[in-house]
Amino acid sequence: MPERTIQKAVEELRAEISRLPESDSEARERLERLLSEIETHMDSPEEGPGHESLIEELNSTVDRLEVEHPVATSILGRIVTALSNMGI
Repeated sequence: MPERTIQKAVEELRAEISRLPESDSEARERLERLLSEIETHMDSPEEGPGHESLIEELNSTVDRLEVEHPVATSILGRIVTALSNMGI
């Protein structure tokens, strides 16, 4: 179940990234990099040192973008919760 939640959130985040203005390349690049990392971790869900850094990076991104991109940070928050529910 959490995997489906994450996959749905990833799809929503991709759509949100596509709506970001071209001038906001920093946020776009950061979010796209995070999506790639999330997908990598979903392909190998066993716990490891990389999982902890992913959660830290997700939380850091939420903190940095929450004012300017509330929809994207809301989606990231759901991903963090789902990953946490999976034990990651």
